[in-house]
Amino acid sequence: MRRDKEPQHVSDTISINGLTIDRTGFAVYQDGRKITLPKKEFELLAFLAASPHKVFGREELLQNIWGSDVFVLARTVDVHVRKVREKVGDHHIQTIKGVGYKFNID
Repeated sequence: MRRDKEPQHVSDTISINGLTIDRTGFAVYQDGRKITLPKKEFELLAFLAASPHKVFGREELLQNIWGSDVFVLARTVDVHVRKVREKVGDHHIQTIKGVGYKFNID
């Protein structure tokens, strides 16, 4: 008999290096200062921050953030990453050339 894995509990708040992401309140704070992000930018940041140091390809990000029922180009991810970097700083999201993006905690 096969057992299904129990669902992983994802914390409602992620705090890393002065950046706090409140998933329930859709709020981001950088060193105590509130940063306003549109929904998709927030979801992208929260998704990457939930698995620091894990590299996600563009297609995987598109699938997890936008879903399969919406047609968007892979470059949409690049644009959203650029906008998130402008708002929260370049050092949080790193580009892995030819692969995708990862969230840094260093």
